[in-house]
Amino acid sequence: MTVVAPAKKDAWALGGSDLSGATAGTPVAEQWNGAAWQTATLPSGLTSYIEAASAPGSKDIWAVSGLGEYVLHYDGTTWSVAKQWPPGGIALQLTGVTAFSPTNVWVFGGPGGDPGLGTWHLHGTTWTQVTGPGGGIATASALSARDIWAIGASSAPQRTIVHYDGTRWQKVASPVLSGLQFNGIDALSATNIWLSAMKGSKPELVH
Repeated sequence: MTVVAPAKKDAWALGGSDLSGATAGTPVAEQWNGAAWQTATLPSGLTSYIEAASAPGSKDIWAVSGLGEYVLHYDGTTWSVAKQWPPGGIALQLTGVTAFSPTNVWVFGGPGGDPGLGTWHLHGTTWTQVTGPGGGIATASALSARDIWAIGASSAPQRTIVHYDGTRWQKVASPVLSGLQFNGIDALSATNIWLSAMKGSKPELVH
């Protein structure tokens, strides 16, 4: 489950109907209006759960399924399917989303327990798959649309940090990052980045 709060009296909790994981279940979304939670109507026919969400504003919310191979968008009134991939023989996961506007959205499907769908960018009205260092991102933390830090990998586990400068993704090189498996990233400024990681069985915090 994931939670986003674009305003003080506007929050969303998104997840799935089957908490046990025994079945595919269906996506579920609940909205907090400052006084009560209300169940939102999502497009019919979808399976799996919501893995991650991003909310640039109350009328611009994006969410990705964990294993359902679709992206959802809320325009302030209605949830709709913004992109959907054909079903895969093996589940193809989505792991993250970072949105800046209705026409600038990054969707991530980094490799993990299942093959990932890769990195996709909505620019205007066109979705484009990203190749190169940014092609296997799992999750990201953005300072702006031209300054995004992310955890990436060409295959599991995720051992690479990449940066987007508004033009291209590049691998971040530093001896302190060597040998780590990353699972969390938080960018507070261009010179203030936090990473949670594992080195073997030992947890590490990198700054």
